[in-house]
Amino acid sequence: MVNNGEDTLFWKDIWLGNQPLCTRFPRLFRIETDKDARVADKIVGDGVTRGVSWSWIRNITGRLQADAVQNEEEIDVFFVNVDGWKWSGQSNGLFSTSVLIDLINEKVSALQSSAAPALRNNLVLKKIEVFVWRVRKNRLPVRVELDKRGIDLGSTWCPVCDNDIETVVHSLFHCSFANQIWARLF
Repeated sequence: MVNNGEDTLFWKDIWLGNQPLCTRFPRLFRIETDKDARVADKIVGDGVTRGVSWSWIRNITGRLQADAVQNEEEIDVFFVNVDGWKWSGQSNGLFSTSVLIDLINEKVSALQSSAAPALRNNLVLKKIEVFVWRVRKNRLPVRVELDKRGIDLGSTWCPVCDNDIETVVHSLFHCSFANQIWARLF
């Protein structure tokens, strides 16, 4: 969201429409002398009358001139204080976690209704699903994985049985403690 234009690049940032002006007007961008100009540098005038201060490497005619006129006609920005971000999830432009959650739930339910049968098993708790996903992706914080990420634990050996290095497979299936748990379950 542009206010005073000091922190927004005229050509390269998305501030007018839904794509940068360098993408919308590539021919004009090619002949621009200051490709990193800020909006405040390019927009001249006061709150009533406003124009663009162009700086071309050559005189423009024909299609280039039409693009420049179209560009100027589209520029209607209010300069208040400082540049900032505007969230398009709500009409007032303010971010809200509850609205974001509603949007995500809306998208998920739309995907589930339009897609093939859902992959999610509603009989399994979400935290168990996440745990199984982490096991399959080798994302549990076992000592070997923590060591790979530069966390110094002193040793990668299993702290429970001290018989092997602590990996996901060892922790869940080979450790003597895990074997006792499995024996009780079955």
